[in-house]
Amino acid sequence: MKKKTYIIALFTLILVIIIGFIVYQTAKNNVNDTTTNQNQTTSSKETATSDSKQSDKNEVNIVKAKDLFEAYKNDPSKKEATSDGEHINVNGVITYIGQDSHGTPSINLSDTANGEGYVLCVFGSFEELDAFSLGQEVTISANFHIMGSDGMVVLKQSKVI
Repeated sequence: MKKKTYIIALFTLILVIIIGFIVYQTAKNNVNDTTTNQNQTTSSKETATSDSKQSDKNEVNIVKAKDLFEAYKNDPSKKEATSDGEHINVNGVITYIGQDSHGTPSINLSDTANGEGYVLCVFGSFEELDAFSLGQEVTISANFHIMGSDGMVVLKQSKVI
């Protein structure tokens, strides 16, 4: 009788693991699809030309700070730090300028001047922050680092574009 109970418990555990894996993969694919769709929508709106004589347009994929946050907030793979994360161009309004909790030079981006911070952009020096002002709309080019425990997307090696 004990042996039968153990077999049933083992089978149940295996079944739960399989179902959990399927749910995880489905959620991961949905987040990737959402990010891809947002990038495609944004890239179709954001194009630039080098001069008026040139008819070719260079597409620049730019995602809004809130959209980036929404795409990453529930993705478990984004909660692990990476030093070579994907390259991202993000646009938002500056809500904070100064040092982050680690003492590094950074700005917070939101969708409005008084909005919640969605993206933390870390820079190489405090001198780079002198070019910014609160409420300023900026577009930043950076590398994804982690979805922080404070609920913000953290980007490193940030540069203004």
